[in-house]
Amino acid sequence: MAMRARRTALAAVVTLAVAIPLAAQEPGPTDRTAALRSVSGVLECRTLEGNAPCGLDTFTVTAQTDGTRTLTGRADLPARGIQIDIVLRVAGNFRPLEGFTQSYSGGAWLGSGLFLVEGPTLRATVRTPERIVAETITVPGKFSLLMHPVAADGWHFGHYDRARGGKQVLPRCAVGAARESVRCALADSTLEFLGEETLTVPAGTFRTDHYRFGEATDVWLAGPD
Repeated sequence: MAMRARRTALAAVVTLAVAIPLAAQEPGPTDRTAALRSVSGVLECRTLEGNAPCGLDTFTVTAQTDGTRTLTGRADLPARGIQIDIVLRVAGNFRPLEGFTQSYSGGAWLGSGLFLVEGPTLRATVRTPERIVAETITVPGKFSLLMHPVAADGWHFGHYDRARGGKQVLPRCAVGAARESVRCALADSTLEFLGEETLTVPAGTFRTDHYRFGEATDVWLAGPD
């Protein structure tokens, strides 16, 4: 579970995301299932100044018996006409395996993209309103896919070395950063562990790990996934 607060000079668009789990399921000993555990929830966006609602982020995270994790999610920011739907699957060490996204911006369809990772190669096929783009990107052993719904933000920290601590530079391929539809561009991110904190949100009180992503985003993580 990830909770995120973005800091900006424009207080009107500062957001605070809090986790509101809807359901958690653990399979029984006789269940024929590939899932070890699954949790669904809602992250509610509110402005820090005025506490006004600004959107919802719904998600389901499933940990599989093969060690992988799958996240499905939707981010809705109605006032800005933004809707982002994603499916993201990662290995046991949180390295991306596959991702799919489709996005609307300003109420208009922006594009959809399929991202497949095999070893050092990320193969991306993106459909824009004008064309279909197929490309390959060389990726390092440690990297993450930035697909924007808040629930997926925790997985950027899967390669962070807590024993070393401090600010660490780790690469991510950010969807949309290539400036055409949902094409992905590789760039470095600075991650920093700030300490353990007990955080209370509408879902309850949780022991969390507090991280900073770049210079403008704080993330609190709870749970093994």
